[in-house]
Amino acid sequence: MPALSFAVVTVVALAAALEPRPTWVDYRAPAGCPDRSAFQAELAARTELVRFAPSAADASARVSVVLTLTGRRFEGHLLVQMSDGARTRKTLRGPRCDTLTRAMTLTAALVLDPEGAKVDLPPPAPPLEPPPAVVSPVPALVEPVPAPLEVPPSPEPLPPPAAAALPGPATTDPPKATPPPNES
Repeated sequence: MPALSFAVVTVVALAAALEPRPTWVDYRAPAGCPDRSAFQAELAARTELVRFAPSAADASARVSVVLTLTGRRFEGHLLVQMSDGARTRKTLRGPRCDTLTRAMTLTAALVLDPEGAKVDLPPPAPPLEPPPAVVSPVPALVEPVPAPLEVPPSPEPLPPPAAAALPGPATTDPPKATPPPNES
């Protein structure tokens, strides 16, 4: 009978160990990095032993992630705390926030589930880009043809310019010859 008791205790302990662990994630990262929900989704993809708790008070494991940008490199601080008091701290650095975040989910999964964590995951989906704008043919706007400009009637022709007044006689007759003086 003692062997049977040992087997039952072992099975119960293994079953309890394989139960998903209520886990709280505190995640802080700069803009442009994956957000908390992306971190949680990848952590859940790496281990089946994580069930996200609605609050830190409801969790038996707490995962704290703080990502910062220092110069041109990212630095990530990871702290995994278990309800039994065990703690694991890791600091990771890398040139890209998305790859650093993936490394941190792997590290957290290995701490939470050392035997069953999935090391390899398919590559992340590329970021969603907005769909291209649909260009529908827009009918050309027909602008109304403006009415022809009214051209005012041409004025009456002007009379030729008046002859300019020139100094001298006003007549146009040739000058008269004067008779020579008489010599007598």
